[in-house]
Amino acid sequence: MREDVLAGLSLDERVEDHLDGLVQVLDAAWRQMAERLAEAGDDAKISIEVQAEAGRS
Repeated sequence: MREDVLAGLSLDERVEDHLDGLVQVLDAAWRQMAERLAEAGDDAKISIEVQAEAGRS
């Protein structure tokens, strides 16, 4: 059944491989953000806003 669901989503790689790729992208994004925060220094003003999405509160 899992293969049918993945095929329906046009995902032709194994689940583990697909998730590994997503983990690598997320890890790279976090590392880049950490580097930019370090470059900005302790006096930089930082604001993180989480916007509500449809169906989320």
